[in-house]
Amino acid sequence: MKKLAILALGCLILVSCSNSQNEEENNSTGALIKDVKIEILDSVRVEYLGTLTLLDVSEEHKKIMLYDRATSKIVLSDMQGNILNELELEGDSPNSYGRMLGPGRFTPDGNIFIIGMKGFFTYNLDGEVLSSKKLPEDYEIFMTSTNQNTKPIPHQGRFITSYFDFKGKENNQAEYYQELTTLTELDSAASTHSPFLNIPSESKLRDGLGYEISDIMAYYTIHNNRLWIIFGAEAKLYEFDLDRYELQNSRELDFKNFYPTDGQELSKKQPGTIMFSSADGTTRNIISTGKNILVLYYPGYNQVDRDRVKEQQAKDNPEALSKLYQELGKKYGNRIHILDKDGNYLADLDNEYDLNIFS
Repeated sequence: MKKLAILALGCLILVSCSNSQNEEENNSTGALIKDVKIEILDSVRVEYLGTLTLLDVSEEHKKIMLYDRATSKIVLSDMQGNILNELELEGDSPNSYGRMLGPGRFTPDGNIFIIGMKGFFTYNLDGEVLSSKKLPEDYEIFMTSTNQNTKPIPHQGRFITSYFDFKGKENNQAEYYQELTTLTELDSAASTHSPFLNIPSESKLRDGLGYEISDIMAYYTIHNNRLWIIFGAEAKLYEFDLDRYELQNSRELDFKNFYPTDGQELSKKQPGTIMFSSADGTTRNIISTGKNILVLYYPGYNQVDRDRVKEQQAKDNPEALSKLYQELGKKYGNRIHILDKDGNYLADLDNEYDLNIFS
């Protein structure tokens, strides 16, 4: 039986202002209260046996690029949801990119561009290699992010992408968080890369405690000719210039009921291990629509539910624990934080459409 994937191809952020006397009195700033919602403008149904993730849409060439994580296939569809091709480009075949290091993209002429473990690849829609170039020799694959929400962003002939350079330090050392760089500029023409962007000194991630990779993951977008950054375990938005990547501004974000990790004493961190907790709130993506900035985040468990999980774990009852996780999974869903073009708060909404907000 084929699974029907329903993809939202266009969303409209509707903003209206209320000017009733009572509402104005309830607003301490004296500004008009804004009512914001997301409305689906267009969608497409794709009949496919599997679970698809949206990678890119080319309105000019009327094509949709999707990815099946279970089979690692790239699925191409038209705008009516008809599958045009299924490409098996991962693995050890001669035309393989290896493993995807960020979402594939359509090129301006309608081909497919992918940065993978084996390098930079451009394919036609039949999966034939049009061009390829190896990654820089000093580009350490295991230090990159394969998170689908950390996408390579083109900038001045290069690509800004996620990359961890630990400078030989371990996560139980304070220097690890001081010297770590989280992004790099990839030059596909010269096969070079330049790591940059330390965690800002004002970040909670520089408070002397220890954090996981998912906590210090940088999510990024280019907006108003600036690089906007938000880290996983922090509801704070940083704004950098695009010349020297110097911090220009930062602002706290009013995430609703956000429960990120509080960090851990450095002496308790175990070097070489990566831990993940479904109880911890985290940012999952940021994109610019041109008119707005959207931040996708997962709120995490409140203290009451964290204690419930600990109590159930202590009872050694896997079935009951699984049911509790299922219950909490429904209770704590992803949310979308919406800012205007200048980074000012507009709304914080439940992700009722379960939108993948790739840019």
